[in-house]
Amino acid sequence: MKYDKALTAGRLKALRKRHGLSQVAAALRIDRSTYAYYELGRTPLPAEKLVFLALYYRVSSDFLLGLSEREAGSQRRLT
Repeated sequence: MKYDKALTAGRLKALRKRHGLSQVAAALRIDRSTYAYYELGRTPLPAEKLVFLALYYRVSSDFLLGLSEREAGSQRRLT
């Protein structure tokens, strides 16, 4: 399976909408425009942000990266 940044971007956007969140950038301590670029696939997602988002949304990093269709991740959620 090949990494697809557009798939990652789409999954980030879908998860944010599904959870009804609008302040994800603040939780990541980054500018809203930077997070928007992650969702648009314009900026690569750094490893530390990937880990944070996987925990934040309770999904696996493989799911976020499009390497797995299985969402299951940690039961721990960051807030």
